[in-house]
Amino acid sequence: MEIKTPKEVLYQVLQTIHSVSDKRNTMPILSHVLLEAKEKELRLAATDLELAMETKIELSVMSQGAAAVPCRKLFEIVREMPDGIVHLKLEPEFSLRISCNDVLIRLKGLDPVEFPVFKKPEKEATSQVKARIVAQMIDRTIYAVATEDMQFNLSGIHVEKVAETGEIRFVATDGNRLSLVDRPLDLFIPEGLSVILPRKGIVELRKLLSAEQDSISWGIMDGQMVVLTSNYSLYIRLVDGIFPSYQEVIPRFGPNRARVNREQFSMALKRASLLSDPRFLGVNLGFSRQGISVASNNPDLGDSAELIPVDYTGEPVSILLNPRYLIDIASCLENETVLLELNDGSSAVIVRDPGDEKFLGVVMPMRV
Repeated sequence: MEIKTPKEVLYQVLQTIHSVSDKRNTMPILSHVLLEAKEKELRLAATDLELAMETKIELSVMSQGAAAVPCRKLFEIVREMPDGIVHLKLEPEFSLRISCNDVLIRLKGLDPVEFPVFKKPEKEATSQVKARIVAQMIDRTIYAVATEDMQFNLSGIHVEKVAETGEIRFVATDGNRLSLVDRPLDLFIPEGLSVILPRKGIVELRKLLSAEQDSISWGIMDGQMVVLTSNYSLYIRLVDGIFPSYQEVIPRFGPNRARVNREQFSMALKRASLLSDPRFLGVNLGFSRQGISVASNNPDLGDSAELIPVDYTGEPVSILLNPRYLIDIASCLENETVLLELNDGSSAVIVRDPGDEKFLGVVMPMRV
């Protein structure tokens, strides 16, 4: 294998694909990137068996062939190369010769035949959707994904079709908060299949969507979600688990309602969290017609209190909440104001976006 390509072209691709490769070193080949030169293009692929990504770039191919070298190390080498044409040539014992101008580096690799084979999806099994809509759905749910390894069935975004509307719903929860959003997208979900996209796959998908101006294709088959963008193919293995019945944690009706400036509310929560007790990170919120009192207390540091304006209807309510949960929701919304619905100080709080009736956030109260 021997190829030549501008440094910037190869660097941009490796920058996107290197984070997919396995860093746990469970199998040596999984930390490698596959380079496969054919005719006038180079195919690059990386995987950790839970997630896989591949792409192709047009370049000058002097001789066809394949190589497998450490993915992150190749990325770092190309990143530090001077501007110019990068020359890659496979040498004996799977070593890759990398040169640019007067720089020459040899990188040891493995036999490329060890690299896992991806099963290609049939084009008929995918449907087209707007990239910006999927990106927005991810932004409005990913912060609620559980980070604890033991909660494997909560460690991703649940994807389902809403029976009443036919819309696609993204749902995420870590047991303390929940976020869901519906959008009219086309996606076939096999009957009886629990679709949970793992966090790492969601993060990589979101990166790809940032570069897409129009549509992508996606589909669910063989236990994975396949996403095809203009330059990349992404294969996300579904989490092997059943997403919990989340509907029962959503309060039916909150008789006490507050409309507050989103930015003002978020900043008040950030200030209060600076002095919240690290043992439980709670902030006291008092809702009344006079405003929302935001207070925190830390025996070792001090305390804080402020009152922010609110349009409030209902009875006075005092509740202890984790400010980070409310800040995360406020950060992903776009409307100038945010709506909160409360029952009492011991029940979950509903958070809504006045400009998006298909979004819903739920935050559970803290108990001391």
